[in-house]
Amino acid sequence: MAIQLRFMCDEMLGRLCRYLRATGYDALFANNGHSDSILLRQCREEGRYFLTCGSVYWRGAHYKRMRAKLVAW
Repeated sequence: MAIQLRFMCDEMLGRLCRYLRATGYDALFANNGHSDSILLRQCREEGRYFLTCGSVYWRGAHYKRMRAKLVAW
């Protein structure tokens, strides 16, 4: 059985989110103004990778030992 990768893209990665969806990935777009802690908690609960251009998000996720990737776009 294949592992389905799941993602959440921050507000700066809308185009990447649309691309991921178009290619069949489960991708959410975090454009709802929620706080960092809410977004990171949602990713942890749903087993999502958090994709971000913001090093602040990445550091917070990395500190909490979550799956997060810093994207240079």
